[in-house]
Amino acid sequence: MAERRLGSAFELKGRWWLPEASDNKVTGTLQVGESGDLKLDLDGTLERHFASVPTHRNIKRPEGEFGRTFGPPLILGQAHSGQCITLYGVQSASTNVGGAMTTAIYSATGSLFGVISDDAEEPLSSYCALQLDHLTEWVDRRLISFDQLDNGLRSEMIVKAFNENILTEKVGSHGFDIKLRVATAYESSRSPATIKFRSHVQIELEAESTWKLEKWLEVCREISRFFTTIIGASVQIRQIHLIVKPENLATREIDKTICSLIWPQEFRERSREMLSSEMLVPFTEVGSKLGDCLSAWIENSKKLQSAYELFESIFIGGKQTPSTAILTLSQAFEVLHREEDGGNYVADEDEYITEIYTPLVASIPATVASDHREAIKNKLKFANAYSLRKRLTKALQSLDPEIQKSLFGDAKRFAQSITDTRNYLTHRDEGSKGEFVIADEHRMLAAERMRYLLQMLLLKTIGFAPSTVFERIKNNYRRAWVLATCET
Repeated sequence: MAERRLGSAFELKGRWWLPEASDNKVTGTLQVGESGDLKLDLDGTLERHFASVPTHRNIKRPEGEFGRTFGPPLILGQAHSGQCITLYGVQSASTNVGGAMTTAIYSATGSLFGVISDDAEEPLSSYCALQLDHLTEWVDRRLISFDQLDNGLRSEMIVKAFNENILTEKVGSHGFDIKLRVATAYESSRSPATIKFRSHVQIELEAESTWKLEKWLEVCREISRFFTTIIGASVQIRQIHLIVKPENLATREIDKTICSLIWPQEFRERSREMLSSEMLVPFTEVGSKLGDCLSAWIENSKKLQSAYELFESIFIGGKQTPSTAILTLSQAFEVLHREEDGGNYVADEDEYITEIYTPLVASIPATVASDHREAIKNKLKFANAYSLRKRLTKALQSLDPEIQKSLFGDAKRFAQSITDTRNYLTHRDEGSKGEFVIADEHRMLAAERMRYLLQMLLLKTIGFAPSTVFERIKNNYRRAWVLATCET
């Protein structure tokens, strides 16, 4: 089976059909774009009556991972090469009727290459392997000894490959083990004297039971987010392989046990090469704690989701202006702090409603228009929650004095600056512009400091102290520029 991976466009010609109408097979071409977009161009229609799609095809699509649908309707196919394909979340894009020829175009939200499965809910596999950006640099390990190099150079030409399972950890009570495997190959020759290395790290997941596709996608998504937080750069999934055994499928139609999964995503070019010394939490710091840290991340994933999605958007494309970054990071911080620490001026919400909210609402003059009245009531309803300034001040004052002083300067001043800037960028009201709005030329520095604060808080949820991040900032020239001055 040809290797299928995200980031490379290709097409497959073959025959396609619906699970409930396998006798109606139509020839056509599946086109897969670089971003994983799926388009099926057929020389006919799969539905018997294209003008009126049968009711049993109108199945409510469940919410899928990666913001996509991985449920029915399905289209099954077999390429001319013999490879089997399952397309998920299929929708009819267009139908063209002309003379004796009818053509149809379908889109899909996900695909599995190497297997035919007519039930999106059936357990599929107990093993998954995936490749992620930056993981090889993060592990920073070569499996070549000096003796092996010496022996290689003594021969005219030698090519060797080494595989080593460097870590196996159980991921809490989530029912799977995670392994990190390094595959290293080198090629050497005497004339000219050259040595070439090729190395990559692969993650292997082994579940205690057979999981359905949606479960694998959920876990892979969280692993990608976990490593984005650990490394401090966007970590995308580049490849997912599932090992599917024929007995795991009701249809028993399978051409290979190793299947490649592709789904449409906002595909981005891999960010620049990173050295392990640039990454926020190095492999040596994680080590045997990987299972526990990943378990903690998955347990907190629902709580962290909104804040993380805002945080991750800073990495996408790298095109946000400093002003936009401050707005996004301020919102992400506020969401995360509210989830982690709550934070109300009056601790008892019922007391706030009885003693403060209700009397204030009653005092609104009767002459106030109804829509204005509702606006005032909404502001009062949320007035008990800590302000952004209060949350920032509390978060900064909880840090070690050295971190606070070196990275943020005066906590109250920094908190007021970010709050005034956020308010000004939101409303653009020159008349009520705060005293400490950050000047344009200093906003990039402020945004970077907010990003590091958010990363410290995210890493804290999985067991890493803020000092871990601070040491990496302090000792790396690419990051240490944020320490050059503490004045915002």
